[in-house]
Amino acid sequence: MISSKQLAIKYGEIPSDIRTEGRHWYENARVDVRDLARDYGVDAYKVAAVMAALSPQTRWWVNVRSTREMLEAMYLNREMPRTGSLYYANVIKAWDILIGNRPVESFRLGTKTHEFWQNLAGNEYAVTIDTWMLRVLECDAKSLSPKQYLRAKDCIARTAGFMAEVPAQFQAMLWIHTRGKAE
Repeated sequence: MISSKQLAIKYGEIPSDIRTEGRHWYENARVDVRDLARDYGVDAYKVAAVMAALSPQTRWWVNVRSTREMLEAMYLNREMPRTGSLYYANVIKAWDILIGNRPVESFRLGTKTHEFWQNLAGNEYAVTIDTWMLRVLECDAKSLSPKQYLRAKDCIARTAGFMAEVPAQFQAMLWIHTRGKAE
């Protein structure tokens, strides 16, 4: 795993337009969350949890579309749709959150999805670490222990503070930059 100093160097390589995009990514995502919540009369916190549950290995536009499909099925009292999510277990989890089989807080979301849920719900200090962020940090996802995951989150949050950035926005900048270079 890279150090805070190395992460700061990577931050320095990010163009200003990507930094601006990163500073607004979660804010813009929360607009989608609020719009979906309003359109279907569902609490935004719950919509954020559904989106987080559907998010692994899923592009944002697919996530929004899949969440809309679920909300529409619930609204029209239909069965759970098979959405664009890569993992069917996540679709089931998202549906259970949506239809209220249990309170949202009782669901055990994975570390990444829990942090992403918190970001989508407005917590700018939660740090989402997914496959792209593990690339930024030069970590192997297969061998990352829970303790190393916490160290990675701490490294991002601490470095964000050194750079006078908000942790979620800092993470988004690094994520957008790294994914853009890979594509």
